[in-house]
Formats: sequence, C-alpha cells, structure tokens
Amino acid sequence: MPKVRSAAARQKHSERFLLNVHSVLERSEANGPGVRSVVWFQGCQIRCPGCWNPDTHSTENSSLVSVDELLERFLAIDVDGITLTGGEPLDQMDGCIELARRVKSSGRSVVLFTGYHMSEITRRAATSVLQSCFDSILCGPYNRALEETAELGLLRDKVIWHLSETYSDEDFLSLPEAEIIIAQDYSIVTGLGLPTQKRDRAWFSS
Repeated sequence: MPKVRSAAARQKHSERFLLNVHSVLERSEANGPGVRSVVWFQGCQIRCPGCWNPDTHSTENSSLVSVDELLERFLAIDVDGITLTGGEPLDQMDGCIELARRVKSSGRSVVLFTGYHMSEITRRAATSVLQSCFDSILCGPYNRALEETAELGLLRDKVIWHLSETYSDEDFLSLPEAEIIIAQDYSIVTGLGLPTQKRDRAWFSS
C-alpha cells in the first residue's frame, strides 16, 4: 500500500525545491521551438563577460517560487513546453532537475540553456538523469568575441546537445532572433541571447 505523506512532509518536500527566479514569460516563440513558457533563473556563477543578462548574476533572492507552483501554472497554459535559462539554471541543480523532470513527465518538452560545457554538465548529473529531464540542452559560455560573426548563426557560441528525438539543430537555427511582446501593462523584447526586460512578479501572485 503506498505511503501517504503528511501535510508537514509535503510542505517540507515543497520547500526543498524552492527556485530563485528572476522572471517568467508565459508564452514565447523565440526562446526555443514552438510556443514555450520561459523561466529566467536568478544567480549565475559563470558570469560570462558581455552577458546580455547581467542583472540575473546576483545570487540574492529575487522571487522564491516552489517547483509545485511553477508546475501548476505551466500545466494550465497551452504551450509545447518550457525553456529554462538565466542566469544559470544548473546553479540550482536540484530544483532545476525536479522541475524539468516533472514537466517532461507531463508530456511537454524541456529545453535548457546553460553556460556550462557538456563535460561539466555530465560531472554534475548522469546522462540517464538528464535524458529523463531535457529534450535539448544548449551548452557553453557566452563568447563575446563571436558576437559579430554573423555567418556562424544565432547560436554561434552554443553546442546543441539533443537528448531525445523531439528537436533537431534546424529547429533551433531557424528561430527568430527576437520577438516583441506588447501587452496592456508592459512590453518586452526577448529571444535567444537577448535579455528579458520585464520582471513578471505578478505572475506569481495568487
């Protein structure tokens, strides 16, 4: 007979997977294939020179959100999957893995952007674990020296590591460089390698 966790145990489990989140976008078509929700994690130990998102580097708390809350919100949105970026998602490894695993288990795709090299990632987590969490990982630090090398394409400083057959290189290389989102109370410009210019704290409010 399966064990039923007490309310206190469930609360402790939820608090174990609190994520420090910089901002969230519910729907984007420029942060990975299809229509995706995007999470920008707060905090980055890599701090690449020239990074587009320097305000995500500090590890001070921005918005602490549980994996349970994020999952509940994402599953209520009609999107193809989620993209985890930052900041550096893998600096919050346990929570990042838990969120990704549960989203992928729901049948939606998960894309990870990280500044770590593939060898560094596999030292942090077994490939089998990564396969259970992510469909594609775009890995490697931002290289400002390649910024003007247009012929290398939008993802000139990333290695695309596919952990499932969901996406191909072309799915990423054909993405728009940016998108402009205009809503009633805000507007942002976002995309691969571009900063998000809105902190959507209202997204977390009940």
